[in-house]
Order: sequence, then C-alpha cells, then structure tokens
Amino acid sequence: MQKKGRYSHLAMIYAYQVHSLFGDHMVLQRRTRIPIWGTAPANSIITVKLNRKSYGTIAQGNGHWVAILDEMEAGGPYEVDISCGNSTQTFYDVYVGEVWICSGQSNMDQRVAKGSLHWCGVRNEEEEIERAQYPLIRLYSTRICLSETACSEPATAMTELTNPYTPGYSGSWAVCSPSTVGSFSATAYFFGRELFRSNKVPIGLIVSCYGSSTAEAWISREALENTPQLVCFLDNYHRRCFEYDSGIAKTSYKNALQAWFKVAGGSEGHTEAISKGLLPRPMPPHNPRLDQHSPTLLYNGMIAPLVPYATRGIVWYHGDSNGITADKYYMLLKALIEDWRSRWARDLTMLIVQCANIRELDPSPIGKGSFPVLREAQLSASRLPNVGLAVTIDIGERDSHPRNKQEVGRRLSLLARNLVHGECVPCQGPTYDGMKIEGSKIRLCFRHADGLTSTGPLGAFAIAGIDGNFVRAQATIDRETVVVYSGAILDPVSVRYAWSNHPIATLVNKHGLPASPFRTDHE
Repeated sequence: MQKKGRYSHLAMIYAYQVHSLFGDHMVLQRRTRIPIWGTAPANSIITVKLNRKSYGTIAQGNGHWVAILDEMEAGGPYEVDISCGNSTQTFYDVYVGEVWICSGQSNMDQRVAKGSLHWCGVRNEEEEIERAQYPLIRLYSTRICLSETACSEPATAMTELTNPYTPGYSGSWAVCSPSTVGSFSATAYFFGRELFRSNKVPIGLIVSCYGSSTAEAWISREALENTPQLVCFLDNYHRRCFEYDSGIAKTSYKNALQAWFKVAGGSEGHTEAISKGLLPRPMPPHNPRLDQHSPTLLYNGMIAPLVPYATRGIVWYHGDSNGITADKYYMLLKALIEDWRSRWARDLTMLIVQCANIRELDPSPIGKGSFPVLREAQLSASRLPNVGLAVTIDIGERDSHPRNKQEVGRRLSLLARNLVHGECVPCQGPTYDGMKIEGSKIRLCFRHADGLTSTGPLGAFAIAGIDGNFVRAQATIDRETVVVYSGAILDPVSVRYAWSNHPIATLVNKHGLPASPFRTDHE
C-alpha cells in the first residue's frame, strides 16, 4: 500500500498527525469551505498550502487542530502541503470535485467483482471491470469497526471491537481503474461513474457500510436519546449488555439448550432439528458490543471518524435488516438524516435506495410482511427536504443481492443531478398524489406520471370497502391517472399497490422509472 505523503522530518510523525482521511489521490468538496484537521502538540502552529494560498491555525490544548480552506471550483491536480514546525507533509494528485459518502448494509457493500464472495459481483462483471478507466473517480473504503464511544480516526488495525470481515478495506484513496474497482462497492462506483459522465467533475466516493446492520447502529446515542420513539433501542441494548456481563444470558442459554435436547430426542444439529419440525437449536449468547444490530456502535466506529470531511451528500442503501422493527423505520431514517446533518452542520443531500424484490415474485396483490412497511417508510422519508428516493421494485431478483447495480447507480445519479446540480432530468417514477372516489371506482392521481404506462398486466392493485378487506382489483390507465375497481366492492374507500413483500410491479412513466408501492389507507 502506498504510504500517504512524504515527511521531511520523521521525528515529528508521532507528535504531529494529519487525519488519515487526507492523502494522495483524495478529492476535496468543491464550492464549500474545506476543513483539514489532525493533532499536534498544544499551541503548535500548523500551515496548510493549497493552490497558491496559505492557511494558518494553532493546535488547541487537547492537541486538536483544524484549518478551514476557502471554497474552490472543481480542478486539479494539486499538491497540499501541511507544515508544523520543521516538518512538512505533502499530499499529491489531489483534486477538487464532488464527494459522496455511501453507507448502509450488504447491498452497498456488494463489490463489482465476485471474487470469493458468493453474494458479490454484478452483471457483465468482466466487461465492467475492464472498462473502469476513470482516473478522476477516486475510491476510499473504511474498515468495519464497532465502538461504544465516538472514534476520531477510521479503524486501521484489528481491535476487539473491529470485525475481521473487511475484504474491501483500503484505508487510503485509490484511483479508479480495472485493478482497483473490483473490490469496491458496485452501487457507489456506478453512481459515481454516471455522475462523472454527466458533469465531467472529479468524484470522490467514501464507502462506510456493514452487511446485515440495522439503522439504529448508524445513529448517535444523543439522537436516539432525543427521540422518544427510539429510546427503546438503547433500553434493550443496556438490558442485553447487563444480561451478557452478569452471566444471565449464559445461564438462560444452558437451560434452553437442555430443554431443546430433551425435545429434540438426540438431534445434534440445527438442520436436522428443523427437518423434524422442531424449533431451531438455541444459539450461544453473543456480546452485544460486537453486534452490528446494536444501537450507536457503527455511528461511533464508522461515521464519527468521517466528520467533518466536506461532502456533498449521502447515499443510503439499507432496509432489509430492520424488518422486525419496520414500524419504526421512518423514525429511524428521520433521526439518522437529522443526526448526520447536525454533525456535518450542513443540509446534506440524502439519496435513499428503496428495498427491491429479493425472492420469488408474489402474484397476489394482497400481501403481508415487513417489506411493504419498510418501502413506505423510505417513501415517507423522501418527502423530507433535500431527500431523494431511488425506487428499485422492478429490478430485483431472487437474491438478497441483486446484480443489476448499474441501474441502481444510474437512478441515484439522476436524483443527484436534479437535487444537487439543478438539472431538469427525469429522476422519479409515478408518485401517488391523491385519490377520488367515483361511484364504485377509485381514481388515483400521480405526480411524475408523464406518459403513464405499464410494462405488463396491472395486477398489483387491491381495493377495499369500509371493512378494510382487500380484494384483487382491475385497473386501467386514463392519461396520468389509474382507475381501480372490482365487482366485489361496490363502495370502495381505499386502494393498495404492490403491497406485498415481493410484488409484480409494472406501473412506470415514459422514462421507464417505476412507481413506488403505496397504500391510500395509511394513517
């Protein structure tokens, strides 16, 4: 791995440090003031030079220093010189452009190349890697780290609270090329590639994600404590820690295992027990401090160290792991967005990828499960200021990690071009905007419904009367509206569209962008 920068006086290395996010090949955010920070002996004078300008600052009593650079337009390559006393550190091949932080769970972590990870890889993998010649796209991946306190630096070595599964970890900026893109997040790369193609501005992508993590793990303790609906996550965590530390969890596990063996009648394994119709074998207690489902741990270990690196916004690819708490997911998303914006002290653009189909498609429009509620929470969050939603209900597969990340990245880039760059590009599919009861029928109205059409039969609609019992409905497109009806419902009051875990969703606009699942009876 290339060492970042060059030192003129090695004796100063341990007394004077620049934060590890800064290095050769990095991208700094354009059109905003740029903080560069690190540590040094108290009262030391630090000088930062960039593009013929010099900026001075003094280390505080605790050793922390930060220099704020003026806004710059996109450009480069530059050299950044940072001096303290007789020691100078220089970063080379630095550009100014657009920086995005990409976070979430395993669908964000899914790499371009499959390698030894069965869940990674994309469509046309070999061709995509061969064509990844984008020297002005720069890549940075953090190491997975769980921590009970906010960390100042990204993890660079294994610790007790660092998960060993980090095959995509780089810890330094890399130039996008066929030799580097394979181990990088596919969604982040395709998003950055589409942005670069449209604007020709250097792109910096910082990936900080953890597979199977829950949203509460990415939110600070203060934000959870200040949201009454979410305090339960902290209470549950404290209870789990007490039970683990006191031995209660271990005792409970032993008792449950003994009871299970009595019922299992000699069955030794989980699979054998399931085949006999038994409950799964009890699992040994797990330290909640090493659990990516525990609140605050990933914020502390993987987001706090990135603050306040100047960035345009966040790409959030997440949802599946919160199925059991789907009813709280909107509040979790809202708290996360507000929390991160307050930490960066700016109105960061937030781009959310909505949950796709990941199993066999369900032809019934009358479904139950957590996915519809999760998608609704994501749709509701997209109504917050400066938040966009990439609907992917039409490009899922029978796999928890769909391979068509190219289209996910493209749809995210359309949102960024519209929300950030002010381009008049279609970026949303038909969006439910109200209904009218017309006798025994209901007319649904939409925004972004220019050229409203379908890619197949409109079989994902259900309709209900006052009793709330939904039945399959017929639907016809009438200009920019959809008329829904059923002979079994003479006095309809509500409609649902694609309201199941894995629906067959076919409603799109002329740009091929799909409608999000929705229900008109949402309270």
